[in-house]
This record gives sequence, structure tokens and C-alpha cells, in this order.
Amino acid sequence: AWNYAALGKYEQAVDFARRAAESHRHSETREAVQTLWCLQHALIYNEQFREADEVAQSAMTIAQSIDPTPPELANVVHDMAQSKTRQGRALESLPLAQQAIELHETLHGSSHPELGWGYEALGRAFMALGKYQQAVDSFQQALSIFELNYPPKHKSVRMTLEQLELAFKSLGAPQELAKIRQQRLLQVMRQVFAKDETADPSLLQFLLQNGNYSAAGELVMVFPEAFENTNDMVKAIQILHQYKQVYTRFGMQLSSGKLRQWRKVSLQLLHRAAELCPNDPSILNSLGWLSVVQNDPEARLPTLAVELAERATLLDSKTGAYWNTLGLAYLRAERYEDAIKALQRSQSFETT
Repeated sequence: AWNYAALGKYEQAVDFARRAAESHRHSETREAVQTLWCLQHALIYNEQFREADEVAQSAMTIAQSIDPTPPELANVVHDMAQSKTRQGRALESLPLAQQAIELHETLHGSSHPELGWGYEALGRAFMALGKYQQAVDSFQQALSIFELNYPPKHKSVRMTLEQLELAFKSLGAPQELAKIRQQRLLQVMRQVFAKDETADPSLLQFLLQNGNYSAAGELVMVFPEAFENTNDMVKAIQILHQYKQVYTRFGMQLSSGKLRQWRKVSLQLLHRAAELCPNDPSILNSLGWLSVVQNDPEARLPTLAVELAERATLLDSKTGAYWNTLGLAYLRAERYEDAIKALQRSQSFETT
């Protein structure tokens, strides 16, 4: 039943939940409460509210007779609050949601994800009553708990962010609304760019695996904010280089507007990566090299490359590769005497 509910197939969920509840019809145990809660939940989302509330009352009666109190009682109460709100009876929902929060804290603790659902139910009740600031406060409480327990793409986080966005919009808070929309955008981008150990390849990885560097580069240029650590930024810059090379290989040129966008995003990624690792000569050297390695003169960033490579050699003056990058950067910047000195110094390290 729970699996069908998770898939949004509530008619099937109701059917299996009824059968589960029937098997505990004559018992007053925690298992009976668990199955009744499951049935209540499925009925609510199948919009069979009257029966859902009757099942909830039965579950509450059994739960209150058990010592120790089964923690599912709190879940039954917060789902009942959700049921009342969905029925347009938010005034009845409000005290139920507040009771659910108290029960969750007592039975589950202050950081358990189920407490988040208690706050989420309270937020929805406040929204239905037009109390938008209280709704914001409740959804923010729910979000902070969900973020402690779940990854960003989890439905609990996603749904609460959606509700927060509605609450801020209703409240007339444009700055907060913009922040929440940015957070939701980052979630979408993570699904496009990121991969965890159990997920299928992301869209970006799929494109790269199939050699579609043109589409991959377009993604990077549209969503540079998706790359949040130095390694990912370096990969993004490399993708941009491959994107540029695709056009060169087939004798084409980027339009002037597309080239400006390419340079802007490349600079943005290079600067951000350098800011994250200001004292790492290896990273600075890699970024400097990527700034000037392009064959196309219009795709090079020599001024930035000199800055990055100089910082790398200041931090580590005994690695020949760093002087080699600096020499190339000087060459691209048409500082020929400096280029000769840097390259000679690089060569001296490589021959010792």
C-alpha cells in the first residue's frame, strides 16, 4: 500500500491498505495503528475524506490505549490535519497540526523527519487561513528538518520549497521569493548535472558519454551556477573547450553573441574556481592553462591566465610545470621577454 501511495496510485494503495487493516481488525496493537494510518493516508490522497477521518479516529482510540504510546499516533494526527485542510476546514486543521507537532517532538524527537511533516501540515493550514507569515515560519521549520534528513532532490524538500514559494508570493516578499526560486532552480539543475551512486546518469553525463559536446556546452553556458565546487568547475571549463573545438573541427565559428557568452561563462567559472582555492598552486596552474590552451585566439583569456599562473609560481616556485604555464600565458599576452624567462626556468627544472 505504501509503495503504491509513493507512486501516486492511490486507488491501489487503498485496496492493499484495506486488506492490511482487515488482518488487524480485532487487535489493539501498534501494528493495528500502523495499518490504520496507512489506510487513512491512502484514503486522504484518494479524496475519500469522510472515511479517512473515521479511520483516523479508530487509530487514535487504539493508540491512546497502548502503553507506551505508538509514535504513529503523531502521524495519524498530522495526516488528519492535512485532511481537514483539503476539505476546506482549516480552522479545524490548525489545532490538529499543533497537536501533531507536540506529539512528534515527544514521540520522535526534535530533528526527526516526521516532525517536518507536522510543521508542513501547520503551514498548509495557515496558508488556507490567509496567515502567510505564520505559514512561512512553519514551512521554514519543516524545510530545516527535511534538509537535515534528506538529500536536496527528496520530495519532502521539493514540496516544502514549492509551498514556501507560494507563501512568500502571497505575503508579497519579492527578495525572499527570489531566493526560494533560486534554490528551486538549483534543485532542477542538480537533477540535470549531478549523479549519486544509485541514480541513472544525469543529462549532462549522458550527453558527454555519447560525445554530444555541443549540447553539453550549451547546458554549461545556460546553467554555470550548477557547478558548485572547484573540480566540477574545472570539468565545466573543459566541456566549454570541447564545445568550442566541435565548431572548429567542422570549420565553423561561433556567432559573435555566442562567443561573448562563452567568454563570459568561462571567466565566471575560472574566477569562482580560483576564489575557492586561492592558495592551491595546482588548481591555479590548471585554471591558468585552461585559460590559454585554446588554438583560437578569440577563445583565450591571457590576462587572467597570467594572473593565475603568477599566483601558482609564487606559492610554489619549484615546480617546472607551473613556470611552463606562466610562460605560455606570457606568450599569449605578448609579453615575450617574460615568456622566455619563464620557459627557460621551466626547462631548468625539467632537466634536473
